[in-house]
Amino acid sequence: MKSLLGICLFIWSYSVSSNVCEVENPYLVQKVEITDTPNYFFRALPYSNHVSYATDKRQNKILNLDTGEKIDIPGQFDPVPSPDGKLITTPQMFMFYNTEKLLAGENKRARVSYDQTLGGQYQSIGEVEANDQGKTLRIITDEEGITAREYHVSPDLRVSQKNEKRVLCPGRDIKIPMLSKDGQFLAARDMKLTPSTTRIFKLSSTGDCEEVMDLGLYTGKVDFSYDGRLAVFHQSTVQKEGIAYFEDSDVVRDVFLMNLETKQVKKITNNSADKSSYHPVWKPDNSIVFLEKNALGVHSFVTVNPTPLISDTQNSNKINCDFNTQNSLELIGEVWKSICLNVKRDNSGENINTALSLSTENCTKLVEKNWQQFSQLNKDRELGLTKKDLLAACPQNKITKIKAKKGLDKPVDAKKLIEVKCNICHGDISKQLNEETLATNSKASTFGAEISNRIRSNDDTYKMPRGSEFSKAEKISLENYINSFNN
Repeated sequence: MKSLLGICLFIWSYSVSSNVCEVENPYLVQKVEITDTPNYFFRALPYSNHVSYATDKRQNKILNLDTGEKIDIPGQFDPVPSPDGKLITTPQMFMFYNTEKLLAGENKRARVSYDQTLGGQYQSIGEVEANDQGKTLRIITDEEGITAREYHVSPDLRVSQKNEKRVLCPGRDIKIPMLSKDGQFLAARDMKLTPSTTRIFKLSSTGDCEEVMDLGLYTGKVDFSYDGRLAVFHQSTVQKEGIAYFEDSDVVRDVFLMNLETKQVKKITNNSADKSSYHPVWKPDNSIVFLEKNALGVHSFVTVNPTPLISDTQNSNKINCDFNTQNSLELIGEVWKSICLNVKRDNSGENINTALSLSTENCTKLVEKNWQQFSQLNKDRELGLTKKDLLAACPQNKITKIKAKKGLDKPVDAKKLIEVKCNICHGDISKQLNEETLATNSKASTFGAEISNRIRSNDDTYKMPRGSEFSKAEKISLENYINSFNN
């Protein structure tokens, strides 16, 4: 008998509907649908159940995943928290904000420091040192490929530069770089290498990048666990050599977990052709948060607890396996992918992981309804399997359902809107746009009319805010606020 890759059976548990292609996540803790469209970069706040993200309207937000409440925070791109969650950073005129004050809605008082010399965006942060005097943060951006600088953060959150910025990984064409939580390692793709698969690099004191591992996969950006042993990332069903960045297309993406000590890979999601999961991030409790997009284009933040998977990668929860089980699992995964993704024969490890992501119900239906296809593959490959072998290989999984919460748009506060979106370009204009000033200003009517015209204009040279726009609700709130002083 011809044997396939020797991978033993691990326990998975997925909840599913009657359609064998509709598979929900097994370790689902929470799912929150949102009404806006997040940009490609979001982060989970480490020690509270919030996420920070930028919208496609170029507005940074924080979402409370428990209540669904959203608040606007300063900036247009990449609101990234420090590993301890006490600071949130934004690129371009690099800003540091007090997270606690942002969560309290005190945007005006939240900024603690800035660094106008650190350019680029797409920042990543590692904590390289901590003692009684404070912490040292290493921050990288995509300026000149990849640029780094260290900052000292005092216990009372005063931020100061420790050194000059420097270019990392000279001689390499680095894309989607992400630091480990201790700032010592870097996950990235070097587009000068062939193949340009995702690699792990060790950072030297001089800024050189020494490759220590090739993941062997074309992944999205990688996020390291807090202890540095594990990594999580998304991967597309269609692997492309020359493309490093996220493509907003109909390609199906799934989230994977890798043990960096053993290189064992486990599949966290198992999406069919109408859904994608991407940009996963770790939290200190080893939960993982990622974005999901369904067939209707609706986005959700999904939280999972992959503890059973982590246990499996440490080989503490194995079931004894034989060749029949291995071969059966590969066929089950292969047939599921051919039906649900229109993907032809893939590598055996990926097919086995796919099979293990099915519930008992779905796996059984797949075998029963498609036995003729299984039988032909079995015959062509001389595997000697029976239907009983395939059914016996189906995982025995519990079915759990969870209802998605809705992310709620917080009523627009015109005063806070001015602080968040107007002060960026106009300094402290909130002092001019307040009740006392406008009520005594004889030109308030003209002033209000100009603001109204500008926020409704489509002329990029005239409209406000520049490079962005207000939502319909924000426009109405701001106009009502300004016009209330014209009566």
